[in-house]
Amino acid sequence: MPHYFCSNQNSKQAISSLKNSFEFNVLFKDGVRLNHDNICIHAISLNKLKYKLQHSRKYNRDLCGNVLLGFSINKKVAKSVKRNLIRRRIKAIFLYLSREMSIRNTAFALVCRKGILEWDFHSLKQHIIRSIHKIKKLLTNPNKRHMSTYAYRQDTNKQDSK
Repeated sequence: MPHYFCSNQNSKQAISSLKNSFEFNVLFKDGVRLNHDNICIHAISLNKLKYKLQHSRKYNRDLCGNVLLGFSINKKVAKSVKRNLIRRRIKAIFLYLSREMSIRNTAFALVCRKGILEWDFHSLKQHIIRSIHKIKKLLTNPNKRHMSTYAYRQDTNKQDSK
């Protein structure tokens, strides 16, 4: 197991994964969402996720790591080799972000769609960085739970014109 994925030690850059459908369901239900044509990113505070998991039923799994990462990539997107390539790229991007940006204590679930295969590593990285900035704003604003593709495009056009 690579050193940046969570084992028994608690390192500052530890990335762990969402393991079962119950964790995904809590994140989808109570988290914030950012939609795009090719990817949908769901996020929730790690403290809120732990609270919901512990108080909804008997749940004994210790969530280690500062960032939890989960993937949902349909078989229609591509064959397994390409799906694993997408997972590896996104894990590398989140490892970089956990070191450079403050995305600690957050759980993410990424739902990938067919068009994501057209993006190379650098465009995917830039898109995820912009998306994380938007998600941080959504997590701090309790009134907003999701941002649509249209609102996302308007915001990115404003950033690009600056």
